[in-house]
Amino acid sequence: MSDPVENLLERLKGVVPRGKGWVALCPAHDDKNPSLKIDRGRDGAALIKCHAGCGAQEIVSAIELKMSDLFMPFGNGNGRAASRAQPKPKPVYASPQVWAARQEGIPTFYEYRNRDGELVMVVARLDTDDGKTFWPLHPSGDGWVVEDPPGPLTLYQLLGLADAQRVFVVEGEKCVDAATKAGLRGTTTSSHGSGSPYKTDWTPLAGKDVVILPDNDKDGRKYAQRVAALVTEAGAASVKIIELPGLLPKGDIVDYLAGLDDPSDYVEILALADAAEPWVPPKKAVYEIPEGTYHRTDLGNAEWLRKLHAHDLCFSGHRNSWFAYDGKRWAHDLKRRVKQCTHDVARQLFADAVTLPEGEERKVAMRWALLTEAAFRASGMLSQAEYMLGVDIDKFDADPWAFNCDSGTIDLKTQTQRRHRREDQITKLAQVQFAPKATCPKWLEFLNLVTDSNADVVSFLQQAVGYSLSGCVDERCIFVLYGTGRNGKSTFVDTVSELLGEYADTMRAEGLMQKRGDPISNDVARLKGLRFTAASEASEGARLDEGLIKMLAGNDRVTARFLYGEYFTFYPECKLWLSTNHMPTIRGTDDAIWDRIRLVPFTVRIEKPLPRRQVTEMFRAEMSGILNWALKGFRMWQSGGLEMPAVIKDAVKEYRAVMDVLGGFLDECCIVGRNEQGTFVELYAAYKRWAERTGEHTVTQRGFGTALMERGFQARRGSQGKAYRIGLDLRTGDSSEP
Repeated sequence: MSDPVENLLERLKGVVPRGKGWVALCPAHDDKNPSLKIDRGRDGAALIKCHAGCGAQEIVSAIELKMSDLFMPFGNGNGRAASRAQPKPKPVYASPQVWAARQEGIPTFYEYRNRDGELVMVVARLDTDDGKTFWPLHPSGDGWVVEDPPGPLTLYQLLGLADAQRVFVVEGEKCVDAATKAGLRGTTTSSHGSGSPYKTDWTPLAGKDVVILPDNDKDGRKYAQRVAALVTEAGAASVKIIELPGLLPKGDIVDYLAGLDDPSDYVEILALADAAEPWVPPKKAVYEIPEGTYHRTDLGNAEWLRKLHAHDLCFSGHRNSWFAYDGKRWAHDLKRRVKQCTHDVARQLFADAVTLPEGEERKVAMRWALLTEAAFRASGMLSQAEYMLGVDIDKFDADPWAFNCDSGTIDLKTQTQRRHRREDQITKLAQVQFAPKATCPKWLEFLNLVTDSNADVVSFLQQAVGYSLSGCVDERCIFVLYGTGRNGKSTFVDTVSELLGEYADTMRAEGLMQKRGDPISNDVARLKGLRFTAASEASEGARLDEGLIKMLAGNDRVTARFLYGEYFTFYPECKLWLSTNHMPTIRGTDDAIWDRIRLVPFTVRIEKPLPRRQVTEMFRAEMSGILNWALKGFRMWQSGGLEMPAVIKDAVKEYRAVMDVLGGFLDECCIVGRNEQGTFVELYAAYKRWAERTGEHTVTQRGFGTALMERGFQARRGSQGKAYRIGLDLRTGDSSEP
């Protein structure tokens, strides 16, 4: 279980023990001297206080935590976690409205939708006599959970920004709705107002002119500065901050519009936006050390390390790892090369020392050179060099059309090869030679065998593998290779994995199945830079984690971190390939999940398969030819897209029909019509009788209600409190009766 104090200290910088606690640089302001005090409470909670005046919510938001992360999930009063096998699962509600009905206060709901228009979060505002509170809810499994969804949060009213060149950022959903109602197009905000702009995906504002309208208070101005920095990093064309005139303290755009004779007369805002100077990030002091005057300290040694090896060493804080250029790619360095480089510094210092004339200066230089050889000095040197040679993880493997192989880097668009280059910052390597005239007759023979000579399926697989060479995920799909044993699907996946080399990796099939806990884990962080991820043999009856699949195969940004590394956000480039003897259960009936499924049936049973080692060696000898086969598949995909042949469309259609646990009940026992309405209690009772009679899996009452909602059968309360479903009723004497 995560310790709140340790979790907090891992994310802070400049941590130093002080008394019974610690001090650190406060992440909520530009801290030069540690002003944040951290202590452990009697119940194990993390106690924080910024002596510069920053609030606790500001501090935890700046390092992407929640206030609840400062406390033990449960305790026994002595600061230690109570023994329990699993944390208590969060309650699941049929809808945000159901949850709000159990709370105090008048609710207002703000819907957050992603680029595809899918509802991914609802923020519920509850107004009471004591004030207002905000609660995020997101869909999960059979209902809604009260918490932020995993990954970066989407912008409010995102779909309204697509056609807007100028975007106004305000603080809070109420402000967005007021501005939009007044006619100010292209207005948005991040969820949680000033509390957490760092958790929001600002990339939809890339290339747009962003105007920030802060609230008239200290928090509003801080929010504006943070958003300005974030949208600049996201690639905004321009950024301006304007303060609305005439606002009282804590006033916002709602108050400004209310003060106008006509709220739609907002021309002053447009004039202010036109006249405002572009936002300029505050400059940071840069200190240059003259050449040859490095101090005899760990920092001075780090300067020497940079001077000698800046061209072939870099450090990733997100990976908490060093990378070294080996002539073909920036390889993850397990402290082998970087240790050798610290030895070079020690030797350089010794060589410089022996050139000095006899005297005290020479003795001091010799002593420091010898001391630099000590392990603790080498560690200190590397620690100081981390920021000097640091690189943003987004710089690695940034070109989706570059495929790095043993003989050079292939430009997939032109299908030409160039020499390996440091500046490409590629970290992956496929151990295959690019030989344009190489062929793969044995591989083609194998494909014809396992597909029963179905040319359409062979062509689809060729395009899918070609698509997997790239870092593009526009097809937004997962490939499911299904069939009982001895059908060649494992051989196919293993061969493609070997072709892609370090661009490919495996993960446990359970990692794609529904489970307790947060799916954004080290397993997800490992997907950064991968283009082909294979999982195999899901357990019979295992349920696919539909939310995770939508996220990983949805061209959306995800946030993750490596063990002991920093959190980072990235677009997954990997194509998921699941090969299994048992098709995973998919409970969702929405197109958002089924449009992503590409089910490839492997129906041919190979009675006398060759030994695996012989098959591996046979295909390894043809690997250059298989690369050419995949490159041709890439060209086919580029020219016509990844169209599914009829056999795969039919397989997906049949799969969906098998998974539709309610379809049979609705067809057999119900009447659908605009004037129909049946009580929910009677509908669910009839469904349970039908499921018991037919031997089908029985979903929970909550899941049944959610499934009806997905089909458009809305809920309604009758005059006596009975729950009805509009458009649906039981047939007279329905066949679910025993």
